[in-house]
Amino acid sequence: TIHTFFRKALTEGFGCRYASMPLFEPHMFTGPMQVDWNYVASLSIDVADMLSEAEWVHVEGEGTDMEFSVKERRAIADTGLFHLKGQYGNLPAGEAFVAPIENSAFGRLTITYGPDRRLERPITLKFRNGCVEEIEGFEPYRYYLEEVFKTYDNARIIAEFGVGTNPGARRPDNVLEAEKILGTVHIAIGDNHTFGGTNRVSFHTDYVVFEPQVTIGGKGWQKRLLEKGRLRT
Repeated sequence: TIHTFFRKALTEGFGCRYASMPLFEPHMFTGPMQVDWNYVASLSIDVADMLSEAEWVHVEGEGTDMEFSVKERRAIADTGLFHLKGQYGNLPAGEAFVAPIENSAFGRLTITYGPDRRLERPITLKFRNGCVEEIEGFEPYRYYLEEVFKTYDNARIIAEFGVGTNPGARRPDNVLEAEKILGTVHIAIGDNHTFGGTNRVSFHTDYVVFEPQVTIGGKGWQKRLLEKGRLRT
């Protein structure tokens, strides 16, 4: 619910503090919730600052090789600290995320987990001009996605790139926790209009890449942000 008009209205219109907890499970209280939140906040802000400075991102992983633009898009730190009026985020928190330029993504994203389970077989989303133009692999989740795309064509557009910053997150089969795992990245498709993007659609879901290699850069510079899942801040 963090990426909804409802959240935006509450935090920006009324100044509410807002914690979004979809798929939250009790075990999270003794894992990703039991961390040094000042450390998570500091790391998340550092990564968000680097993403805000970047113009492009290159993500590599097992079966994954993608590039996209984040030029002039401001990244957001999900710190877990909601002390001030209008602050919001997930609980458990721990990520830095940005809305890529919607027509800029090219390449392949191979996923092994859906939002709440390990897939029977990996599937690969092939991106061109920012959109998923083809799905490779035979797995029930593929057919679910194809039905979503038939209903909402804009659901196939890249929505988000995020970097996990929570050292207490471990579980890969619950996306609320998985996308926060320190050293992972996640790529989402669908709606992103509430955090700097332009795509409005009634769908948003994230896919986690484990042990990635990530390079960011801009005019005249580039930096290795992650090396096989290890942050190089």
